[in-house]
Amino acid sequence: MKIKFLLFIAFLFVFCSPSSAAEKSPFFGVSATVVQVEDGTFEVTTKGAEENEGFVFSPEGVKGGETIIFEVQVKGEAAVYLLVDETNARGTFLAETVSPVIGLHEPWRTIQLEVELQETTSQIDAMVLTNKQEKTKFMFRNVKMSVKE
Repeated sequence: MKIKFLLFIAFLFVFCSPSSAAEKSPFFGVSATVVQVEDGTFEVTTKGAEENEGFVFSPEGVKGGETIIFEVQVKGEAAVYLLVDETNARGTFLAETVSPVIGLHEPWRTIQLEVELQETTSQIDAMVLTNKQEKTKFMFRNVKMSVKE
């Protein structure tokens, strides 16, 4: 009986545990769900409870004092904007950079935001957010964070 119980627990652990870290998305919903619909393409469904819904991405290896370019391809019927929040090593908010509102449409569109990071910046949160309170869907792919040369 004890062996059957242990086998049952092992079965649950193997088949019901979350996906491996390699399969987890680096993108998180902000009052929205983010689902991978194809390899490298994601769909965001906002709840419509408030404005500023979408997704956030927190890249690693950010260095203060650099000028970075946050770039993403998007399509849909919403209007969105890009936002980058900067924090220092202690998690203290330093600065925020916001793009103008960008209307989306069906063909893929590349949008970007250039940000001059504060000298003490150690982490950023890069977001694509709606500008209105509405339940909507949009898609994104090819999220890039690069250093301007």
